[in-house]
Amino acid sequence: MSYILEALKKAEAERQQGAVPTLHAQAATLPAAGLDLPPSRLRLSLGIGTALVLAVLSALFWLRPWQALPSPPTAAPSMTVATATAVTTPAPAAASLAAPTPPPEPRLEPKLEPHPDPVIARPPPPAMHAPSKPKTHSAPAATKSVRAPTVVPATVTNIAPAGAPAVSIGGYLYSETPSERQLLVNKRLAHEGEEVAPGLVLEKMLPRAAVFNFQGHRYQVGY
Repeated sequence: MSYILEALKKAEAERQQGAVPTLHAQAATLPAAGLDLPPSRLRLSLGIGTALVLAVLSALFWLRPWQALPSPPTAAPSMTVATATAVTTPAPAAASLAAPTPPPEPRLEPKLEPHPDPVIARPPPPAMHAPSKPKTHSAPAATKSVRAPTVVPATVTNIAPAGAPAVSIGGYLYSETPSERQLLVNKRLAHEGEEVAPGLVLEKMLPRAAVFNFQGHRYQVGY
């Protein structure tokens, strides 16, 4: 209502300055001259004034100047709606169309093969056995090895040749196997065929003596 009153006052002020006279201006002039006007003219003046007031009111109601001008619409945040593209996958043809039934397999009838005549196996001829040879019993081998007699090589002396190195025997190990024989000579453990001193070779070991070879001269040293 306050907006309507303010609009009416503003319109009245404009009309008083030269615009269409308002209701108040018409009412103010009417009492002065109303007494002198005849009743028919007075009613005409009142009707004109009322029509003017109604026109003003209708214009104000139509224009509605008291309402604030609508602010320009702010751009609402655009909402991106993800429209999911409906991917329609075509139904497999096998679902819509009935799978063709495979043709029936041909029925195989068993073939009757003619059975050959049974073959009668003939017994093999009797084997010819060779006459058995008389078994010869070999004499039992000797269980105990006979120890070979000690053979001293030929041309072996008991005297060392001139210039032969001195030999000092500290111990020995004799065995029937030549590779296991050992002699401790000059504080050195030697086997058959090894050099025990410059130019002096332990050629062979006997149960109680060792044969040395010095520059082709062979001699033995007892232990």
